[in-house]
Amino acid sequence: MNIDPTIQSILGPIFEEPRSMRLIPNLPFTDYQALPGTNASLLKEKTTLEMLHYAIGNASLPSFERALIELTGGSACDVADRLREYEPRKVPARLIHLAKLPAPGDKISAAQEAVLDKLRGGSADSREFNASTLAALERGGWIQSEDTEKEEVQISSSAQESRAMQFAIGDATHKAILEPDLFDDGQWQKMYQLSPTSSITSRAALAALAEDPTRELVTPEIIDTARRCRDAVHGHKEAAQLLSQRGDSEITLEGWDNEALCNRKCRFDRLPADPEYGIIDIKTTRGGLTKGELQGAVYKNGYHAQAAYYLDLLAKHEGQRRGKFLVIWVTKKKPFMCRVTDLMQEPPETNFVEQGRDLIAERLAMWVVAWHEQRWEAYENEGAVSLAARPSKFQS
Repeated sequence: MNIDPTIQSILGPIFEEPRSMRLIPNLPFTDYQALPGTNASLLKEKTTLEMLHYAIGNASLPSFERALIELTGGSACDVADRLREYEPRKVPARLIHLAKLPAPGDKISAAQEAVLDKLRGGSADSREFNASTLAALERGGWIQSEDTEKEEVQISSSAQESRAMQFAIGDATHKAILEPDLFDDGQWQKMYQLSPTSSITSRAALAALAEDPTRELVTPEIIDTARRCRDAVHGHKEAAQLLSQRGDSEITLEGWDNEALCNRKCRFDRLPADPEYGIIDIKTTRGGLTKGELQGAVYKNGYHAQAAYYLDLLAKHEGQRRGKFLVIWVTKKKPFMCRVTDLMQEPPETNFVEQGRDLIAERLAMWVVAWHEQRWEAYENEGAVSLAARPSKFQS
């Protein structure tokens, strides 16, 4: 079997038996990402080719490039396109130069003076400043501009502020709920930095992230939303009682699976010490919390597959399967509501987790066989299909 050297170097450790199953507390998320192993997100991809792209992208990208992709809402399976998107390219630009300094008595506004101060250090892209401020300075002869081309990392117009905000709000909300001691009394500033703009995907914002990639970007609105979500969860009797149980937050489980013949890993939002309380997961949503809306969110986002993956992997470590997968849902907008569901409550024939288990077993087998045979297929060997039938709930 001739395995591509690049793929071998990146994914080979997933199929080498390095250690037994183990729980790792307090592992930074970037270190978790670097661990070799399949996870629920990988196996939710629909073809082995998409799995390969997802795995290579997440294993090979430097942390800052990966942060850019997550921040701008990139698709998990379009790795090649995402890599091209962030390659430097020549783009049209208007550069601003300082022509002269204001003389005593010249009427210069504070905004205009700030532009001139910045230009003392060299030329700058006009997009960094207010257009009317630049126009006034150019009319007064204080600045000059020129059209040119510059090499830069081009963020596509579909950088999707909404997707970036969803990611940031979800991350901040998890920390506010699960690690309040790291969030309150200004402690959040150790983990986050305020974006210099109202956007967290603007060029100025991404430049700030590049200077300090250890702290993620947020806005005051994100911090406020996270706190309101936390208050909604703590105000829900069942949710507050569950989170008060002794246990670990953001704890990693990883190791070799003798049945699947590969490394596997997962990261629990909350793992109670008492198995009676199962596994606890936090989900933020912009939708409502009716049963129908939550059921749709489970299937749309593959949460049933995630639940099965987490429960089964934990069972390999503990020796028996826990009986609950509890999801604490909280809305990210007014009136900030919370609801708790157990994905294990339904009878076996309609159980979310049983359906997710079938999906994970199929995808895991596809992944392992594709690796050993080095055949990464999409739909090229499939005939014409009908789209008339209703999609199966077993699909993620």
